[in-house]
Amino acid sequence: MNKRPPKFPLRFFHWYCRPEYAEDIEGDLLERFQKRNKESKQAKWLLLLDVIKLLRPGIIKKFEGSLRLNSPGMFKHLFTISLRSFRKERSYTAINLIGLTISLSVSLMIWQYVKNQKACDHYHHNLENKYRINYSYLKNEALKVKSAHTTFAMGPEVMKSLPGIKDMVRIRPIFSDEGLTISNEKSTQKFLEFNVSYVEKSFLNFFNYPLEKGSPDEALANPNYVVLTKETAYKFFGNANPIGKILKISGGTLTGDFTVSGVLKSLPAGTHLHFDYLIPIDFLLSHYGLYTRSDGWQWQNFYTYFELQDNQELALLSSRIDTLIHQRIGHVLKQTNQSIQTSFQPLSNIYLDPIIEGDGGLYKGDTSTILIFTAIAFVILVIAGINYVNLASARALKRKSEVSLRKAIGANKYQLITQFVFEALLLNFLSIGVALLLSYFLMPSFGTLVGIKMTFSIINHWEFWIAVSAGLLIASLLIGLYPAFLSVRLGKVPSGNQLNVSVRGVLFRKSLMTFQLMITLILIAGAWLVYHQLAYMKTKELGVKMEQLYVVKGSRAIVKEGTEIAKAKLQCFKNRLTGHSDIYAVSSSSNVPGTGEIWYGGVRKLGDARDKEVETEAILVDKEFTDVYDFEFLAGEPFDERMADYDAVIINEKAMLAFGIKNPTGALNHSVILENLDTLKINGIIRDTHWNSLHEPIGPTVFGVVNMFNAFLSVKLSTSNLPETLELIEETYRELYPNDPYIGFFLEDEFNLQYEAEQQFGQIFGVFSVIAVIISCMGLFAMMAYSLSQKVKEIGIRKVLGATEKQLFKLLSKEYVHIFLLALVIATPIIYFGAVRWLENFAYRVTIGMKLFGIPALIVAIITLFIVSEKIFRAMKIDPAKQLRNE
Repeated sequence: MNKRPPKFPLRFFHWYCRPEYAEDIEGDLLERFQKRNKESKQAKWLLLLDVIKLLRPGIIKKFEGSLRLNSPGMFKHLFTISLRSFRKERSYTAINLIGLTISLSVSLMIWQYVKNQKACDHYHHNLENKYRINYSYLKNEALKVKSAHTTFAMGPEVMKSLPGIKDMVRIRPIFSDEGLTISNEKSTQKFLEFNVSYVEKSFLNFFNYPLEKGSPDEALANPNYVVLTKETAYKFFGNANPIGKILKISGGTLTGDFTVSGVLKSLPAGTHLHFDYLIPIDFLLSHYGLYTRSDGWQWQNFYTYFELQDNQELALLSSRIDTLIHQRIGHVLKQTNQSIQTSFQPLSNIYLDPIIEGDGGLYKGDTSTILIFTAIAFVILVIAGINYVNLASARALKRKSEVSLRKAIGANKYQLITQFVFEALLLNFLSIGVALLLSYFLMPSFGTLVGIKMTFSIINHWEFWIAVSAGLLIASLLIGLYPAFLSVRLGKVPSGNQLNVSVRGVLFRKSLMTFQLMITLILIAGAWLVYHQLAYMKTKELGVKMEQLYVVKGSRAIVKEGTEIAKAKLQCFKNRLTGHSDIYAVSSSSNVPGTGEIWYGGVRKLGDARDKEVETEAILVDKEFTDVYDFEFLAGEPFDERMADYDAVIINEKAMLAFGIKNPTGALNHSVILENLDTLKINGIIRDTHWNSLHEPIGPTVFGVVNMFNAFLSVKLSTSNLPETLELIEETYRELYPNDPYIGFFLEDEFNLQYEAEQQFGQIFGVFSVIAVIISCMGLFAMMAYSLSQKVKEIGIRKVLGATEKQLFKLLSKEYVHIFLLALVIATPIIYFGAVRWLENFAYRVTIGMKLFGIPALIVAIITLFIVSEKIFRAMKIDPAKQLRNE
């Protein structure tokens, strides 16, 4: 059995114990250890426990210099010396202060952004028990698609049949082709609105959207009630009380007079549900019989939310819902070898969870964006910290004499270390003070950049100040201790033995510089990749020519005038416009590129079984549509005037192949069946076109002929006399559709709005990258200046010995070339794998070529070369006599 006591407990004991007590107490400890060692193998741990128990005020020694460190006079002295050091090294102080301030400002703003994003939907009461139900569609036991849409009847039947459900609401936002014309009964001004939702009566009790006026129990009790947001109420009624006033609404199934029954306070920025109008879902059911077919189990375009009772087992409840769905529509699903599995998605997770089918109409955040911004904030802080450590440690040699002098007059190592750490603490304190002010004033602008309203609200929480205080202390220790220990070591090492110490310091500084350059390369590559991908999406050939297409949102109020009048006015609109020399063609359709489809569902070739159905997008168009949009026909031809509505379809290549047809000409001999309801003849096959953004792959698409569906009116025009042409379009529309507002746009501009999130991300990423590069360059510039200042005499000697400027430049720049090449080697695989991962978000993307690595390398090389060259040439121009004067 080992009878030697462990070293660490005894060393720790001698570190804190008063010297006059140490010998006697240590003898007792060793005696107890030897006795225990004969009886137990735990003797060494019991010795450590004894040493810890002895750690009490009466036995702890007074550490050297501790009283003076705690005195006000000492703090005043530290403060004075720090300010003197800052003034003496103004350029280094300015670089550190600017770098730390900018990095802290960026980090604080990103902190506020991340907090806002993660707090979305967290203000609803009983949040932990609220969920949205999602459908997972399986075909042949394999997952086909996951959807947020459910059937209308599912929610009420689950509520009635299964235990554990406390409350339920259904929501059905209107679609892009269902825009509503809304006006005040006493005003002629009309608005075309799309931000409207049909909701359950209990909606305002289920969600915590507070009312400013009205009662949550009564606001949605009548089918002809409408609840407005505060901003919408002001738009129609100004400062007057809107309760009881009438709004006239026209469009599709939702036409009539609605009484304002409630006004919501401004909606919180953090919610996945955004709306301006709430209308009882009972109105939709009473005016749209489609939802009552098959007892409400046929159409699936509702969001269903449940509030569960406490301690419910989600897997069991989900299984019971699956069984209920199977009982209701299992026989229909079986025809296509499909099944449905449900899952509960926590309400608090919807905003940041990945987008699934049906989420397109919701406001969604992006977890990857949050992670990227957080990483950038961390990187910028690290770069600023590296600047400080590099400069402070590089100055350690310069402050060797100061340290030696302080030691000579009695300063101990604790006081010296405290001085250097205090300087870091003071600089950090100044930086965070300025950063807080900058963040406060820049936060609204930053909110505009990220597309949400932001205020600097985190300063109102005590957790923020605790985190800032702890971060201030930890950061000061992290960036202050190394230079402090290095300075103390240099101060006590004899002049002849300083080489090893300084070499280790140089290697450490070079490692940090390599890391800085590596991060700079990665950020520049990332910014270039985002820009390149965005440019690719905007310029890629889509198969649809949008350059000369102007789109007007069609009339909604015309619905109540009847089908014949609607057809007559539409034809009149077309005739008047096409009679103008600068307008080539006009067409009407349910959707235009970038606005999705009117319908998505199962389509199969006539003669195929139901299990051969293909999930297909459907768009309703008139006979002129293919000419206006310049579709390229592989076989067949556009619709003609003899065709009745819903008589024929034109399909794209993807649909043709999905239906098992290999020859475009042969496809003309077939018809297709939509959802087992309508049979339509294939009239033509067109080349695949990008109907939506390049995020999505081109899918099977059918264009059905309907000659009066005028949700969108597309005008193909000449740009030679554009103001006059646009004026004619507006005048004609206002004359024919006086009860609708006029809204027109160029299709290319509207289509590119789909890339607004990427453009926003690219701008923010670019700004942050520029900030990081600037901070890195500042540090590099200062390090070059300091490094060359240490080689002034070497330069002078080499010049005296006949070295040319070319030889000196090559010699002095060589180490920085090595640092740059090492950074490039490390950064290259990181850039590659990061690019591959980010590009996975796009179905169509740029290829990763040498430019992704070459352009950042060239930019960083030019920046580095410029900084190095400027400093080297300046050093070489100094007169050798002045350089060697002190030798």
